[in-house]
Amino acid sequence: MRVFEFHFNPKLKEDLIFDTFCYEPTNIYERKMGSLYLAGEIKNVLPQNLKFLDNLAEIIKKEYYSQFRQTPEGALKESLKRANEHLEKIAKKGDVSWLGNLSFSILGVSLQKNFWALNFTKTGNVKIFLLRGDTITDISKNLEIQDLEPYPLKVFINIVSGKLSPLDKILVFSDQVYEFFTARDLMGKIAKAAPLDEKKLKEILKFGEKETSEISGICLLCDLSLPKAEEKEKKPIIFKKPAEKFSWIGVFSPVAKFLKLLLNLIKKIFIPVLDVFRIRKLSVKKFSPSKFSLKIPSSFQKLTSFPKKLNIRFAPYKFRNFKSLIKHKNTILIATFILLLLIGGFFSQREKQSQFKKIEASLNKIEEKVTMAEGFLVLKETNPEAVKKADILLKEAWNEILPITEVESPFKDKALSLKNSIETNLSASNKLEVISDPAVLFDFEPGKFVPQRMIYFNGNLYFFSPFSNNLFKVSTDGKGNVLETAQSFNLAANLSDNVLFFLKPNKITLFKDDALKESFDLKEPYSEFNFNDFSSYKGNVYFLDSKKGEIIQYPAPLETGINKPKLWLNQSTKKVTDALSFAMDGKIWVLQKENIINQYLAGKYQKTLNLNFFPPPKSIFQIFTSPTLPYLYLLEPVQSRIIIIDKTGSIIKQFQSDKFDNLNDLAVSANGRTIWLLNGLTIYKVSF
Repeated sequence: MRVFEFHFNPKLKEDLIFDTFCYEPTNIYERKMGSLYLAGEIKNVLPQNLKFLDNLAEIIKKEYYSQFRQTPEGALKESLKRANEHLEKIAKKGDVSWLGNLSFSILGVSLQKNFWALNFTKTGNVKIFLLRGDTITDISKNLEIQDLEPYPLKVFINIVSGKLSPLDKILVFSDQVYEFFTARDLMGKIAKAAPLDEKKLKEILKFGEKETSEISGICLLCDLSLPKAEEKEKKPIIFKKPAEKFSWIGVFSPVAKFLKLLLNLIKKIFIPVLDVFRIRKLSVKKFSPSKFSLKIPSSFQKLTSFPKKLNIRFAPYKFRNFKSLIKHKNTILIATFILLLLIGGFFSQREKQSQFKKIEASLNKIEEKVTMAEGFLVLKETNPEAVKKADILLKEAWNEILPITEVESPFKDKALSLKNSIETNLSASNKLEVISDPAVLFDFEPGKFVPQRMIYFNGNLYFFSPFSNNLFKVSTDGKGNVLETAQSFNLAANLSDNVLFFLKPNKITLFKDDALKESFDLKEPYSEFNFNDFSSYKGNVYFLDSKKGEIIQYPAPLETGINKPKLWLNQSTKKVTDALSFAMDGKIWVLQKENIINQYLAGKYQKTLNLNFFPPPKSIFQIFTSPTLPYLYLLEPVQSRIIIIDKTGSIIKQFQSDKFDNLNDLAVSANGRTIWLLNGLTIYKVSF
């Protein structure tokens, strides 16, 4: 069996990490367990979780191969228990940022007496396909929707086992790479290529640079028909935009003509010696001195004190024997090489000086922009438009100075100082408030209850998790208590004087007076639906399915509307694929990847908000609003901040803190002026 690992643009997105891990048996005990192949990714990853996948893979591998007395299936079950315990410990410490963002697959392949055995499991959006002849089967489909057990947290639950034939192929994808392969029917091409050797695989997967520049993720291919590779250490095949090739011609292009003239000059000076080199048998012979005049260019005269003409006399050396000639030949070659290095250094220094002059000129222009912007800021009390003009100038200056601060030059300290000054002004004009010690409303006791989501209702905050039964209530004065329930929940939304709690795949429950009321089973709008957010407006309930790119409406009243789902988006409107979150106020605001907010009304696209504020957004995670609020609230865990903008995209306020290091959810008061942030096991309160 041969295994191929494909990694697409590992560094394309700062908040996405992924990797594949292939473990082969190393001794007689491990051979019984066979091979272990892992593939996973985490979206919206926080800096402290950069080694999350590596640690999880190491724990699974260690436990799997330590269970050599069991069957491979039994060993995989034990390793999953150990993995769940590891993840539970992380969650109990308050880090639940990976929940809902982790996709991970585990495959154990072992050779039994007369067949290959496969045991596998997965969590999240990873896909696993079996290619048998021309047939392509999604063998991970049964693991797509599973009833997660209550706390203690169980991420990996079910195991699927089966037999493989000697010609089977297994493909594992992260979601974006799966869509890329599907759009180009690459799985079909791989399935039809029999036998599939490395040469054919490279031809099938020969992509253009533009095709792969926008995707990021993994593909793992296990082919039972190919012999195992003999190389000692197999590395993943990485697809990324190739770096520009180094070119000496490009480096020396500004002085190429001069070097050519210089070489001609050297040849002219040493021409008698070069003539001597061409004679095999040398005799002692005197050469007549040669004399010539060298005209000095005017540009070179300015740099030196040379006259217009330079008279040069050259008397060739008397060579007595061939050995003496060779000795002097080496000396001449070394001297010529040193001369070229000196000349190259001279022009390199001139190039640096030229570059430094450009940097100095750029800094002067940037300083002019900053001075002009500061002048506009002085007029902000009397002229509101002055602030906008200042903001535009400062953003231009900030973009221009960033590359200068990364270059070593005599002006680097000045550039860094100017950059800090620009950022200070931009922070003020973009209403960024950095909070060193934010107010704490409540701290959850580790191990008792690990919240993942929250909702504000009737003056209280209610916390829930899809991995734990019970709700947790915290009043706005900081008092908390558990509300015992027999259910866990994925999502929540306000509906007039009730809260709606939703449990995947289709159960919705009314909550009022601190107790669960009536429950309903929603009629499925289509097969393979998978809601990842929901909201309500005037009794209607709306669900977002970012995978299908649909918004589903269940009309009011809820009792009858649960059986009448309909696609809300107009047929001519582009699907909202890759949506992260949405919010409603009569219009629907959809937060999509690449920090784009689109507005929809009556099923039709209306406009896109221009998020032009500082610091520039990197990965906004969640959006919130309501019919009674004039603002949109944006949560960005990667930059540890909450952003408040009006519904035209103008900045209202930003709050940032080093303490916001594990942001999971937000809730907003009825007047919109108080925000509660769920950060791991701590609830922070921010008011403006």
